[in-house]
Amino acid sequence: VIVQTNDLNFSKKQIALIDNFVKNGGGLLFQGKFNSELKSILPINKFYSQKNIDIMTWTKNINDFSIFSNLKDSEIPPISFWKVDPKVGAKVLARTNNYATIISSKYSNGKILYLSCLDLWKWELSGKNQSYFNFINHTIKWLGSKNTKLFEASLPKYGFDLNEPIEVKLKAVDQNLNPRQNI
Repeated sequence: VIVQTNDLNFSKKQIALIDNFVKNGGGLLFQGKFNSELKSILPINKFYSQKNIDIMTWTKNINDFSIFSNLKDSEIPPISFWKVDPKVGAKVLARTNNYATIISSKYSNGKILYLSCLDLWKWELSGKNQSYFNFINHTIKWLGSKNTKLFEASLPKYGFDLNEPIEVKLKAVDQNLNPRQNI
């Protein structure tokens, strides 16, 4: 996770470490102002130096990720964001009227989620449910998954008595954490 509120300066060694981490299947969540030192990694084609405030809405691409299926537009207050244009092949998951604000992409064997906004946390303050928490939780879960042969396990409760039968539910999912069929 990299949050850039000002201009960060990475050394060549740090850039190589980030690059190798993502190339080898790691997940990167980058939030804030575009960093030109990471331009080969980030899914941004063009960065505009001005910052704006607008209402963010989800695009139809959000449906490609079942982990984000319960998000609701009306819960997100106006946010400030950096204007960016995504690279070809990147998926815009959220946008304002004119600009992408949340962009996902693959980078070799890894995944990247870029948030051009810094104050998405306002969503938590305005929501009546845990959509913001779920978004962050599911984002980290998705970025942390490396293998397309994933299983999610769940238990009906957290504690069990000695000799009590335990039912474990397994759900097979793909690299986007969407349910897998015909397994």
